[in-house]
Formats: sequence, structure tokens, C-alpha cells
Amino acid sequence: MFLYSCSTEKNAFLNRNYHYITVKYNGYFNGNEAYKLAKKNIEISEKDDFDDLLNVFKFGNLNDNKKEYSNLNRSLTKGAKMIDRHSMKFKVGSEDVEYNKMIDDCYLLIGKARFLKFDLEPAKETFLFIKNTFKKGDERYKATLWLVMTYIYQENFVDAETTIKAIQADKEFPKKFQDELVLIQAISLKRSGQISEAIPVFEKAIESAKPKKFKRRLQYILAQMYQSQNKFLDAAKLYQIVAKKSTDYELQFNSKINLATTYEGSGDNVINILKKMLKDAKNIEYLDQIYYALAKVYEKQGKNDLAIDSYELSASKSVNNPKQKGKSFLALGDYYFDQPDYLNAYSYYDSSLTSLPKSYPNYEDISAKKESLRDLVKHLKIVQEQDSLLKIVLMPEEARAEFIKNKILEAKEKQDQINAIEEAKREKALADASALGSNGSNWIFENPSLLASGLVEFKGIWGDRPLEDNWRRQDKSSVLFDAVGQENEKNSEASEDIPENQTEKFYLKGLPFKVDQQEIAHQKIMNSYYQLGVIYRDNFNDLPKSIFYFKRLNSRYPKNPKEAVTWYQLYRNYDKVEKVVLKNEVKNKVIQNYPNSEYAQLLINPNMMAEEENKSIYDDRVYEEIFYVFKKGQYSKVISDVNAYKKKVKRSELRAKFDLIHAFAKGNLYGKDSLEYYLRKTRTDNIGTEAADDVISILESFDEERKRIKLAQQDSLKKAKSFVLSSNEPHYFVIIYNNQKNKSSEILNKISNFNNEFYATKNLKSKFISWSENEDLIVVKPFVSNSESGNYFGTFKQHFLVNNLDLGELNFTISKTNYAKLFKYKEVIQYIDFYKKNYASRQ
Repeated sequence: MFLYSCSTEKNAFLNRNYHYITVKYNGYFNGNEAYKLAKKNIEISEKDDFDDLLNVFKFGNLNDNKKEYSNLNRSLTKGAKMIDRHSMKFKVGSEDVEYNKMIDDCYLLIGKARFLKFDLEPAKETFLFIKNTFKKGDERYKATLWLVMTYIYQENFVDAETTIKAIQADKEFPKKFQDELVLIQAISLKRSGQISEAIPVFEKAIESAKPKKFKRRLQYILAQMYQSQNKFLDAAKLYQIVAKKSTDYELQFNSKINLATTYEGSGDNVINILKKMLKDAKNIEYLDQIYYALAKVYEKQGKNDLAIDSYELSASKSVNNPKQKGKSFLALGDYYFDQPDYLNAYSYYDSSLTSLPKSYPNYEDISAKKESLRDLVKHLKIVQEQDSLLKIVLMPEEARAEFIKNKILEAKEKQDQINAIEEAKREKALADASALGSNGSNWIFENPSLLASGLVEFKGIWGDRPLEDNWRRQDKSSVLFDAVGQENEKNSEASEDIPENQTEKFYLKGLPFKVDQQEIAHQKIMNSYYQLGVIYRDNFNDLPKSIFYFKRLNSRYPKNPKEAVTWYQLYRNYDKVEKVVLKNEVKNKVIQNYPNSEYAQLLINPNMMAEEENKSIYDDRVYEEIFYVFKKGQYSKVISDVNAYKKKVKRSELRAKFDLIHAFAKGNLYGKDSLEYYLRKTRTDNIGTEAADDVISILESFDEERKRIKLAQQDSLKKAKSFVLSSNEPHYFVIIYNNQKNKSSEILNKISNFNNEFYATKNLKSKFISWSENEDLIVVKPFVSNSESGNYFGTFKQHFLVNNLDLGELNFTISKTNYAKLFKYKEVIQYIDFYKKNYASRQ
């Protein structure tokens, strides 16, 4: 009887019920439980991005949902197994009819599991199969709704809308699913960007939404959409409802935050709410968002100083939320851009881009805005820096010394503040660790919490040090120095520990004391004045600033190489602002002082301007073609093309660019020396152009590189010359003496006799070497260690040197390694100093 009921070939009551119950309470049940667990875990792990419109449902994404593949695959396996083993299809007329009412449920489970795995195309096929195959039951309608959702997540909004309209036209579509249909339609409109059309559909969906927690989420999303459409009053009403009634703290918190930008009235009430939130312990990790919201209110009230302070506090409090930090920097960048204070704006835009994700709305626009400021900021900084350097150079020596002294004091005070903050953090860490271990021992080595905290703190300061004596020293040999050597070591360490910005050398470095250096500084200022004039006009349409820098150039540097073109640029600016008198004034200056210049000809014959413009466009095109050839690496052709065309170019700026690309082509063909030669020629031939200014920077980098190489060589030589302490390697005894007072052959014989008398068993060898014109050296070797050579030296002093005082005091023991260095570099005085610190006190 049991075997009979197991058959799927017999369409009998007992068979149908057996397979129905087996699927429902066995395979399907287990698969559905796995699906529900996966869905729940995905909802928990998905973090809402409150800077964007929230998702109605938390379906996760392709990458994050991989964590739930085991549960979802279990759902798929169980569903497929149930279909395979328990499907009961029988022919009714010309159609196959499924008699196991749980089979469509299994197909639906498979479709939903595929959807959560973001296998959207197979999910779509599954839902279509259910819709077209099963003519009875609710599952076909559920599958149709899931089909629409799949279209939405595939961003196939045309098919989503078509299917929704078909469902709406279907008179058999159950009323119990109408609310779901409305909600799915709202999701489709929202995700397709049709916000104004989505709003009334969301309003309708909220009316019947259950449970209340879900309803509050929909209300928050609707408030976001109102806000995006500038319906601030409607948004504020909903935010207030969610802030009061939501049981989800994040929804509640962000509703209060969003009131900062949607409120009506003075805003004082919102400020009070936000200030209360600052005091709430639950909001410690959200302080950055609260200060940001406060800044928005203050900005709306016109209290710019308070807004800036709040934005800066928001950025400083944002430790684990780089996106919020980026938003605060962006707000500050926008504020300073509107002032306009482009230096600060550039810095804040730059900081915002390092913190904001590239997916942030308008990220490319922010980047473009920053790039538009790059050249402007570069030239503002050049003027600021070079003026500062020249000002310091021109100070009387006493005033300069006082200035540097004050700078060092400022640097020290700043460092002291940083140290105090770090010390406070260390003390807090120890206090926290002590509090954590208060139930146990208070002695650090019996308290694991305190010990771990101390270890972390130690590594933070000193790094991961091996367990050994004198662990703070890099050169362990220094512990053997005598008292004087130790004091010198301490003084040396102290001087090395002084931060660079607390030394006079730091502030004197780079100052243009020489005349040629000052000329370069003035050239940089002249070029930057001109470029600022052009950039303010052409990039920012700021004619007053443009006029200021052009006038500043010619008033500060009369008869400068750009005087004519600068007056011409002023002529153009005055023409734009309709200042006829000033326009004619600069026109006359060009014609009178530079009658043969192209700018005078343009002013005398305005018709030439169109011709020059066309010629200029053609010249630019030729340069671009040559630059393209340069990028392809055809440097010989670049050189020949530049030589052939450059004489036809009248514009000084473009002529300089031709020279610059010619120099780089030469450099690529013939090496760095050739590059440097032609770069210097480009600078000399094109003084006052931007290209010449760029060349100065390149040449300065060459000089810096040469300095670095020289310092590296000096450092390498210093290391090569430096003596090292090694007690256990072979040692020699050395004596250096005056060869005018002493005959080397006689001294050598005496030392051989001494060795035979006192060290006959040691098999010592002695050898004399010419050391210098007036000095010879005798070396006695080998001794197996420092202690053995020291013993020999003591005996030698007592029994040999007392009878040969003319030999002098240049006698010492030396390791084999140090002897090779001494012989190569002849650094006798340095070795004697090393010897006294490391050997003399023990011998």
C-alpha cells in the first residue's frame, strides 16, 4: 500500500495527498526555511546609504549576497529535488496538468533564490515559466509580481511598465495582491528616476502599508523624494512623523538630521534638537553627521562663521565615516569657492576627493572643479612663496634671525601641543586598560588587559623590538664607550632628534641670497602675475581680479618682457567692462612704446585680429600634430618639424612651447645633458612665458637630484669609512712614527727582538709600510682577538715604548676590518677617536 502511494504515475487521491504532504512538510519546508534565513541575513548585513534614496526592500547585491550562497543553494536543491521526485503531470485533453499543488511553490522558491543570488536572467525565466504554465492558484500571480521586480533590478523598465499595465488590465488579478502591485509600481518609478510620478504612487502604497515599521520606512523614502523635488514642507512633515514614531533608530536619527535642510521658519527649534542629540551618549559615533546638519542650518541662517566651525568639527569627528568627512570638506570647498577664496577651495576639494567614493553623485564634477583651480592655485602659491622668500632675504640680518627664531618657537609650541595630545591618549589608554583589569591584579605583569595595552603602546612608539639589553640603541657598540664618549653620544642623539623645522638650517634652505636666484624668483612672480590675469578672465570670468594682476605686473616690473602683451590684455579687459578712457590709455602705451610689435599692429588695424586668430588656430593645430608625433616617440621628426615651423610662430607663449618640446626631443635622443642644455636655452630665449617658468621648475628638480646624489654618495662614503667594533675577529698592533727621527729598519729589528723575547710562541710577523712622506707604519700580526692584542699592547708599552720615546703616541690595536679601512682612507685621527672610545679604557 505504501509503495503504491509513492508512485507519481497514478492520479489517485492517496497518491496526490502523499506527494503534496511530502513536498510541503519535507523538501519545500526545509528549502523555504533556508531561503528565509538567507533573506533575513541579507537584510541585516545591508547597510542603508542615507545619502541616497533608500531601497524599499533590502535585497543586498551580487557580491555581498555570496555569503548566503550556501543557504540559497540549499533552497534551489530542495526545490529542484521536490519537482523531480514529486511532480504529478497528467494529460487533460492536449495539455499537461500538474496535480501536485506544491510544485508551483517549489518553482517560485527556485525563482526567488535565484533572484537573491542576482542570477536575474535565470530568475526571470523561472517566473515566466510559472506565469505561463500554471493556470490556477496564487503562485502564478506572485510569480508575475516577482517577474516585474526582476525586470526592475535588470533596469529593464520598459518591460516592467508593460507587465504592470497588463496586470492592471487583468480583471482576474486578486485584490489581495493589489497593495503589492502598487508598491512594486512605486519601486519601478523610483528606480527609473521618475520621482515626480513615483510620489503619488508611494502615497497610495503608504495608506495600506503594514507593519508599522515598514510603513515608517516608506514614509522616510517618500520624505526623501519630496526633498529631492524641493517640496521641503511636505518632507519636513514626514521626517517629523518618522523621528517621533519610528522604532528604527537610524531612521529616527536621520529624520532629525534631514530636518536641518527641510525645516520652515527660523531653524532655532532644529538647532535645539541637534544640540540635544550632541549630548546623547547613543550618538557618539554620529557626531560628524550632527555637526554637518548643524552647519547646514547655520548656513541657511546666514551665520557663516558658525557654519564653517561646524563643518570643520564634522570633518574632525569623522573617524570611521570617510564619506561624511568628504561631504564636510566638499561643503567647505563650495563655501570658499563662492567667496571666492580659491586657495582654500582647492585644498578642501582635494581633501573631499580623497574621502568620497567615486560613486558619489557629481564626483566627476567635483574633480573637474578642482582641476579648474589647479593652475590658478599653482600661480597664487608661486607668488606667495617667492614674495615670502624675497622678503626674508631683504630683511636686516638681525631681523631675519629674530624671524627664524620665532618660527622655531612656533614649531616647538605646535610640537608640544601634539605631544601633549599624544600623552593624553597614552594616559587614557592606560587608564582604560586599568579599568578593564580592575577586577584582577593592578600590577601590569599580572593583568593581561594592562599588559596588552602597554605592548600596543610600546610598539606604537618604538616598533617591534627584539628582547635584548640596550634595545633603544641601534648601534650596540656604543654601550662600550667611556664616559666622555657616552656624553658625546647623548649630545649627538639629541641633535639628531631635533625636528627639521626646529632648526635654523630649515628656514635658510632655499632662500635666494644670490643675485641670479633673486632674478629667477622675480621671473616666476612675473609669469604668475600674467597667468593669473589670463586664468581669472578666461576660466572664471573674474575681470576685476584679471585687471588687478595685469596692472600689478606692469606697475611692479616696468619694462618687463611681457609689458606689451600685458597692456594688450588690459585693453581687452577694459573693452569688456566698457571703460573707454582706460582702454585708450593702454592702447596708446602699446603703440608709443612698442610700435613694431604685433600687439601695436593689432590695435592700429583691428581687422588683423581675425586673421591673427585664424593663424593662431592653425599654429595650435601644427603644435598638436608635432606633439602627437612626440608621443609616438619619433623624436628626430619632432626636431626637424620644430626647426621648420617655429620661425612662422609669432605668439611668444606658443613659440616657447615649440622650444620646450624640441628640448625634450633632444633629451630623449641624446640624454640628460643634452636635455638640460636645451632646457636652459629655452628658459633664456623665452623669459616671461609659462613654458620658461615650467623649465625653471624642471631645472630646479635637476639641481635637487644632483644634491641628493651628492649627499647619498657622501653618506655612502661616510658609512664605508666608519669603523666598526668587532672584538672576536683577528686584530693587529700598529705603530706610526716619524721616519726622519727613526730608521724603519732599526725599529723593525727592535720589534722583532721584542716579539722573540716576550711572544716567541705566538709566531708574530712584523712589517713596515711607507705611510706618508714623513711617516712610516709598522704592523704586528696576527692576534686572534681584541683581548690578545690588548695584552700585547700593554706589554709593549711597559717594555718597549718607555725606551723608545721618539716613536711618539700613534700606537694602537686595530681589527682586521678596520685596518683595511684605515689603510684605504688614511683617517687616522678618526680612528684614534674611535679607539679611545672603544678600546683605550679596557687596555
